[in-house]
Amino acid sequence: MAYRVHKSEKGDVIVRSKEDSFTACYKNGHWSDRLSFNAYELEELLQVVDTEEASVIIAKAKEAIQAIKSGAPANRKVAI
Repeated sequence: MAYRVHKSEKGDVIVRSKEDSFTACYKNGHWSDRLSFNAYELEELLQVVDTEEASVIIAKAKEAIQAIKSGAPANRKVAI
């Protein structure tokens, strides 16, 4: 799968894949399976080009979204 990872200086993250419609957002210390950024916030996110860093973020995003979908509270904190 081809995932795109974007991150802000303050640590907000978005992970997306068109192939499997995966979306994960990390904002204000919480993961969500929905796009949770406003247009102006998206402008602050830069693509993560370091493959090792991107892989770590993708793994944490998948873990957090899987936990949410299995019934964990939507506000579950999973640190990056």
